[in-house]
Amino acid sequence: MITNFNNISVANADFEQKVKQLKQSLKSRMNGKTTEQMQNGQIDYALNYGVSLAHVRELADTLDYTPTECSLLWQLNIREAMLIAAMKMPSEKT
Repeated sequence: MITNFNNISVANADFEQKVKQLKQSLKSRMNGKTTEQMQNGQIDYALNYGVSLAHVRELADTLDYTPTECSLLWQLNIREAMLIAAMKMPSEKT
């Protein structure tokens, strides 16, 4: 199945399910006041759930993403997905 996440075509049902579950988890911890403050501060994302960094870290610890999936998460332009992508992306070995 090919799905379009904000103009990103993904041909992976497993990743599609991971994104759906991630969005559900984020929505359950949504903080509208934080989101509003970020928007007033000119911080602009396609979507921002206002989830605290501590909760994002806690959620990231339970997730497993490949480097390709991390890149796709980043491209969604969802604040929390971008943070998780940065946390889960393996560092380059030099």
